[in-house]
Amino acid sequence: MPWNCCLKVLVKKSRLANKVIAAEIVKALWYLPLAIIQAGAFISKSGALDKYLDIYKENRAQLLREKPSQSHDDYASTVYTTWQISFDQLSEPAKTLLQLWSFLHHEGIPEEIFSYASTYKSRPHGPTAEELKKPLEFLSHFMGPNFLWDSFHFMEVTNEIRAYSLVTFDPSKKSFSVHPLVHSWTRTTLMDTKSYHHSMVAIVGMAIAEIPWQDMQLASIKLLPHVDFLIRGNGNVKPDFRYEYGGLYWLVGRLKDAEQLELAVLEDRRDILGDDHPDTLYAMGGLASIYYKLGELKEAEELDTAVLESGVRSWERTIQTPCWLWVSWHRHITSWVS
Repeated sequence: MPWNCCLKVLVKKSRLANKVIAAEIVKALWYLPLAIIQAGAFISKSGALDKYLDIYKENRAQLLREKPSQSHDDYASTVYTTWQISFDQLSEPAKTLLQLWSFLHHEGIPEEIFSYASTYKSRPHGPTAEELKKPLEFLSHFMGPNFLWDSFHFMEVTNEIRAYSLVTFDPSKKSFSVHPLVHSWTRTTLMDTKSYHHSMVAIVGMAIAEIPWQDMQLASIKLLPHVDFLIRGNGNVKPDFRYEYGGLYWLVGRLKDAEQLELAVLEDRRDILGDDHPDTLYAMGGLASIYYKLGELKEAEELDTAVLESGVRSWERTIQTPCWLWVSWHRHITSWVS
């Protein structure tokens, strides 16, 4: 970008009129648009135009010491330094939110992921409160005195991040986006990547579990890129939420992906609960439904038969017919007729 355009951008973004100092900053930033916009946002927020060069040079030197592999990449080191300066000004909830977002797809991040997760109620044989300690602690920052989700406070925290041009908000889609470079850079601020990944997997799983069924079809489309990024970009889903992730894949027609997760769910429940436990039978029925849709009728009928036989034994003991038994019975009879 020509230097005069860079100067105009910085002056406009920073809302300050000292063009002499602004010109020095533009030169120090190698006339890089991303770095200039970032610097302008920082100056506008802090009012530290005259001190910015010193802050930048100090942080840039530290960055280069910590990341020697980038020492010959002036573009990367310049932009990363401006981001680091802004990141350091954020409150802890804002920092954590941005870091968690780095494990989602960089576009279309809705508040609902977090608001629904905040309503999560523990399930039998699901993760314990201790296992969900970190995500629950984070979500508690956005809970009001009545223990309900506080959208206003969430907006305050996201506005703090937006003030430094680290994220953008699309009011028409009611979602946030992170610049791809900021998105990938944010992970370099983490000391424990695995822990943050697990927390984000849990938050999305908690959200899926609490979304009302009538809203799930639309929600699954919005969540799909984030689920894909969590699973394929960062590793496996924790066993606690494989069922929820598998259900989402089933809803959007990604049956092979659903099958892989539901198989893992069934194996876990068989190992922990046994073959005749209702939760195991429910998982069998779900996997059978996937096999029917895939046209793998032999595998589906084997599972349905196992559900029926075990369900009958359970029925004899409890004199109740669970819904999954009726579903399997209906599928079984239908397959005979056809």
